[in-house]
Amino acid sequence: MSTTISVTACDNELIMVAYNTNDNSVSYELCRFLSGYHYSVNVPITVNVGPFLGTLQVNGLSGSINQPLNILLPQGSYNLLLIGINWGAGEASFKVTVNNQPFNYSNHGAQAGVVWTPAPISITV
Repeated sequence: MSTTISVTACDNELIMVAYNTNDNSVSYELCRFLSGYHYSVNVPITVNVGPFLGTLQVNGLSGSINQPLNILLPQGSYNLLLIGINWGAGEASFKVTVNNQPFNYSNHGAQAGVVWTPAPISITV
């Protein structure tokens, strides 16, 4: 079984962490997106079974991001955390879809810091 994730907005930093629901001491930082300046983001992600190979860094600070990603995780059930960070006062925006379920945040007066952390999302790989 695989999990599909789509990121279509990131202003400014989005971190995805998965932790194993059977062993809460095991977590994986799947990817870290850096973006802003109204650059477009269109990144489909597939999470499949396999050995975790490390955090994927996606840098969109100098232009649009439009690339598919493949992430490997050991087989199991996980909670996926989405962590949205705004670097300065002003606009913050995140749009993520996990297995066809949308998770969106937009705030034009957001303060700097962690501005968005929806409830953990159950995924299975």
